[in-house]
Amino acid sequence: MELHDNIRRHRDNANAILIQSLAVIPQVRREMAPIAAAGAWNMGQWESMGQYVGAIEPHRAPSTSATAFLRAVLDVHCADFRSARGEACMLPDD
Repeated sequence: MELHDNIRRHRDNANAILIQSLAVIPQVRREMAPIAAAGAWNMGQWESMGQYVGAIEPHRAPSTSATAFLRAVLDVHCADFRSARGEACMLPDD
């Protein structure tokens, strides 16, 4: 049990450091936040995913397609289908 607590504490500390780095260094934020958000999504860590997506473009500036997609995933998870549809409309029609 102690090992699990140590791993959880380490993961939480690593997440906190990454979030702080994303907030301080704009270049790091633009490059790493989408990767961190996708990782959090794959691990089912919705709160962390929301923080990472928020760090990508904190003021809801014009979205990239990757950001719009990640926001739509969060919206669907929260059952906010209207917002998810709005985000999906920003995606290219490939």
